[in-house]
Amino acid sequence: PDKLVFPPDVQGNINGRHTLDETLLNGFQREIDRHGSSRFIGLHLMGSHWEYSTRYPKAFRKFGDLMQLDRLTLASVLVEDPEVLATLVDDYDNSILYTDWILHLIIEKARALNVPATVTYISDHGENLEALDGTAGHGGPAYTQHAFEVPAFVWVNDAYRRMHPELVRA
Repeated sequence: PDKLVFPPDVQGNINGRHTLDETLLNGFQREIDRHGSSRFIGLHLMGSHWEYSTRYPKAFRKFGDLMQLDRLTLASVLVEDPEVLATLVDDYDNSILYTDWILHLIIEKARALNVPATVTYISDHGENLEALDGTAGHGGPAYTQHAFEVPAFVWVNDAYRRMHPELVRA
């Protein structure tokens, strides 16, 4: 049977969800532990949506000065101070680091399966960072290269490689 898991977000507000992507991992684990017919498991990660600092736990604050990161506010995207803009990029990079970690965990769970499995990742959009191209956000009236170029990959486990070598070669 089809299932939808949508973790509640008690901290969410007008600026988006604050529930971390790792909350999806328990439901993912339950699904891959379930035996039976083949199935599609989709996870909608929030990834690096603004506010970036709400998209990752403090343990992933590896880029930037911690004091500067703590000073970021919703209004920071409107500031033209180069130091603030650089801190926004650091904040974004921390959210990317966290998303990479989540994807790593998903891949490692798929790697351990004895049945053919693939992991496909496609971002829903790119992000403009003011410090990089003079625009901020996404979905605005002006479309930029950063908004259209999105990360994507397909990863396959060993069981999939053995069962579908022609597809892997292609």
